[in-house]
Amino acid sequence: MLLDDDYPDYFTDDDDTDAGADLRLRDEKTDGQTQHVIHFSGADASRGSDSGSMPDDDDDNDDFRNSGRTWIAVALAIVAVLALTAYFRYFSPCVDDAVTDARIESVQTRGTLFKTHEARITDVATGRQIDVSVADAATAATMQQAQGSSRAMRLHYRRYHAALPWRGESEVMVFSAR
Repeated sequence: MLLDDDYPDYFTDDDDTDAGADLRLRDEKTDGQTQHVIHFSGADASRGSDSGSMPDDDDDNDDFRNSGRTWIAVALAIVAVLALTAYFRYFSPCVDDAVTDARIESVQTRGTLFKTHEARITDVATGRQIDVSVADAATAATMQQAQGSSRAMRLHYRRYHAALPWRGESEVMVFSAR
């Protein structure tokens, strides 16, 4: 069907691939005059108004929804990176897992909220004094019995990336003493 202009008829093309839209050209008479009106039916009709005019584009809403999704994706990526950083910085055990021989200088219980056992040891091999945290009360009691003696104890320890309040004041945590 051709309209009375020299431009191609985009809305009446038989090769229309939009299966959801059905276009109809209808003549409507108002006040004794005939007007050509294009009516939409099908999937796109619900988006348009009831007056038979062209459907409104919701591009502004789509952009808003997509920008919201983008911000959510960026926020989730940032949270994931922070969670992984915190895990590897504070909770990932052991930079070092080792055994050493040391003399026990002192053992104390410290802390107001988290009661932890802290000790000062002297490494036999290097002669260096090191502050360590003790994992449990039984190990602290064993170390306290050897405190002040010249006898060296074999300590199994782990060195963490950072100290945490519930783990003790030191990055070095002693797990067993023999």
